[in-house]
Amino acid sequence: MAITLSAEGLPAGMSASFAPETLPPGMTRSIMTIVAGPPVEGMVTIRASSNDGQSGVTTQSTARIAIRVSPCPGYAIPDRCPPFPTGGDLAITGVVRERTAEGVRPAEGVSVWAWVQRPTNGYSAGRVTSGPGGEYVFPTLPPSFVVLQAGGGAWVQPCGASVQLAGSGQVMDIEVVSKSRPIFDSSPEAPGITGVVYEQAADGRRPVAGAIVFFETLFEIVAATTTTDEQGRYSLCRLPTTASYITPYLPGYAVTPKPVTVSGVMVMDFELVRQ
Repeated sequence: MAITLSAEGLPAGMSASFAPETLPPGMTRSIMTIVAGPPVEGMVTIRASSNDGQSGVTTQSTARIAIRVSPCPGYAIPDRCPPFPTGGDLAITGVVRERTAEGVRPAEGVSVWAWVQRPTNGYSAGRVTSGPGGEYVFPTLPPSFVVLQAGGGAWVQPCGASVQLAGSGQVMDIEVVSKSRPIFDSSPEAPGITGVVYEQAADGRRPVAGAIVFFETLFEIVAATTTTDEQGRYSLCRLPTTASYITPYLPGYAVTPKPVTVSGVMVMDFELVRQ
């Protein structure tokens, strides 16, 4: 049974569209795009209608939502617009999945952030949260290079997720792992980095477990994170190849960022020094 979506009661100067407008059986997601001239606010009624195709009976459900169109669409802090245009008509969609020792499963409730980098400037598109099937969407993006970072709370994201938007939207799935149950990959997908985080003790090198390893690019934008296992090992994959920094962190130890430009799969060990 197909579902048809429509927007009613739009304020003057505002238009709305759905992609797709009709959801065939099995499809549960559509992207609603709001377009307005000057910034406006108002209430919009969303109507979903279905017809059983036999008796001609139509079932409808409605919802009213408050819409505020910002002068800088897609910007994380709408009331602090930067001195350059933001937003666009492109979107990134995908699924967040958690990888465990037992396999991979959709991850609900994971925060996903997006950094939008344009030729001369960049901005944060804020945060969205993955749905029941792990799905997420970032709408209103311009042609740009976008770095996605999922995690927060119980998760880290060992593999980078970045995409170049041009004339159309993109699908980018993201994989997270438990911060407390890291998974070491001795042969990560390139461009990647593996290594050991350790401290120097009287009896030699001692692995440091539970240290967070940050990979930062584009002026301190975090592109990947992981934690060290019981042997102090870490692995990162699918990393940006621009000039970046990698930093291991654990409370009680000095922070020592190290510059890196990733090529192939590199090995980088780190010595942590207690403060």
